[in-house]
Amino acid sequence: VSELRTELQSNLDSEDFLRFTYSAVGKPAPQISLFPLQVLINPPEESLALNPNGTVTITEMYTVSLETVRSLRLRHLIVHMDHPLRNEEKIIPLSVKQECVEEALLSSVYLPTDLVLGCHDVMQGTRCSLQNPQEVLIVTWQKIKAVSPENMITFSQNHGVVVQPAYKDKINITQLGLTNSTITFWNTTLEDEGCYKCLFNTFGSGKISGIACLTLFVQPTVFLHYKLSEDHLNITCSANARPAPMISWKVSGSEIENSTEILSHPNGTTSVTSILQIKDPKSQVGKDVICQVLHLGTVTDYRETVNKGFWFSVPLLLSIVSLVILLVLISILLYWKHRRNQDRGQLPDLRDCELV
Repeated sequence: VSELRTELQSNLDSEDFLRFTYSAVGKPAPQISLFPLQVLINPPEESLALNPNGTVTITEMYTVSLETVRSLRLRHLIVHMDHPLRNEEKIIPLSVKQECVEEALLSSVYLPTDLVLGCHDVMQGTRCSLQNPQEVLIVTWQKIKAVSPENMITFSQNHGVVVQPAYKDKINITQLGLTNSTITFWNTTLEDEGCYKCLFNTFGSGKISGIACLTLFVQPTVFLHYKLSEDHLNITCSANARPAPMISWKVSGSEIENSTEILSHPNGTTSVTSILQIKDPKSQVGKDVICQVLHLGTVTDYRETVNKGFWFSVPLLLSIVSLVILLVLISILLYWKHRRNQDRGQLPDLRDCELV
């Protein structure tokens, strides 16, 4: 018995945090993840319950910092659920009062690449507009971290470009100016994912900031192969990517079983492996097997033609081995008899010998 049910409950009453729970019931147990993770105050609280019908109920409670939500200018959160029957995403809309900052720039790029982030000193709304842009003293770029923002690079007329030691040979300001600033990352890695703040330090008006968020993707690496024998056909499709890819099949026939394994790697990528077990392999010979990989809304087909294999059944194999052994024994016996007859023919007849 396989089934799948999901339920989402949220509470937006608090001004400091958002708490919600996500429940899923299935067999096997579904896997749940939240994006983006940096909004969590604490790790999710997870509970598992085994139901009488064999299904498993998994419930995760999330506590989200609304301050982080405001700093990242998020409009929604995403809860992703993985299960062999299906994958789904729940969108949690956020009605959070935003502070007066520049409209966030969301950049999504594939690795490896160079990345350019830009920031302007023109804010949305008259309240956030910089009336005297010529009074900007220094432009600072920071990476937003859990404890406090980390200074990366600055630019001013007096000191020029100053890069912090941790970011040497990693970034540079490629648009020098006090009203427009652009930084470029070289050889972007997954560690560069996150949100960045540009600060315009002005004389008399304090700091005005803008935020640019960066999401990094890894294109899928796909392997498709099969193993054919007389009584079964196993087809394996494995895809490694970021975010996690989804795998589906286009295969005709009956008596087909499917199993899926998901493995998360330390570098942020996820490997999804789907294995088809076909009990009637001869029906698939000469046909195309198609593995469909869904990643970031794009479906790519990977196909493999099942060729006729060469196999022997166990009884036939035993019969052939027995016949070969019998032929070898007969050959040895005939050779032995032949040599024995030759040896007898070479012995002298004592009756023909004369006594001296």
